[in-house]
Amino acid sequence: MICSICGHMEDSATHAVLECPLAANIWAGNCIEQASKKMNMNSFGDFLAVMWECWNAYNYFIFKTPEQHLEVLGKRAIAYIYNFREQQAVESSPSSAPHPSTWTPPMAGYVKLNFDGGFIGPSFAGWGFAVRDHGGHILQAGGKHSKRTDTTLIEETRACLHALKCTYDYGFCSIIIKGDNLQLIQMLKTRSPPIISLVFSLKIFSLPLQVFDFYSLSFVKRGGNRVIHDLAH
Repeated sequence: MICSICGHMEDSATHAVLECPLAANIWAGNCIEQASKKMNMNSFGDFLAVMWECWNAYNYFIFKTPEQHLEVLGKRAIAYIYNFREQQAVESSPSSAPHPSTWTPPMAGYVKLNFDGGFIGPSFAGWGFAVRDHGGHILQAGGKHSKRTDTTLIEETRACLHALKCTYDYGFCSIIIKGDNLQLIQMLKTRSPPIISLVFSLKIFSLPLQVFDFYSLSFVKRGGNRVIHDLAH
């Protein structure tokens, strides 16, 4: 059989996930190639995730709409793996709490962005955020006061957008985003219509998360967001 993408004479599974130029472009967006030559358990998981993205993109090219930004696919595969490992760590924790209640450091090479927003009295709202590395060092932090809106959800959304803009402007590209408003985190994860309309209705900076090389979103209990809560309030 002939590959319908590049015209190669052998349209095999190996060609589809490793040799085809479509797959090669996806691999080029990652540092997995070197890791695949000498794998431990974690890098093997990364390897399988990127191979799945190659196979998925191959089928989309043939049967559906081709991906326009191939370099994003590998990053998305690694994001899936990271979120899976993080959830496994939560579930295997001796604590029965479904969500972390203390701050934990990110893996080396990533930064963790915690944000919070809320009301200050009857007229004002406060936003706060901090970016820390795997050693717990604060790399960036900020706070801002503004006239309050109607709901806590709106203020949390404004705080999140403000934190993302500051983080992006500072040059961080691999971020783990943590917030203590479960409703907002779930809406951001699913990109549900309410959060899209809410962002546009605010008429403030709206940042597509895809501009980051890597991002993950998860909920943290107030105890794991205490410093940021105090900064915002």
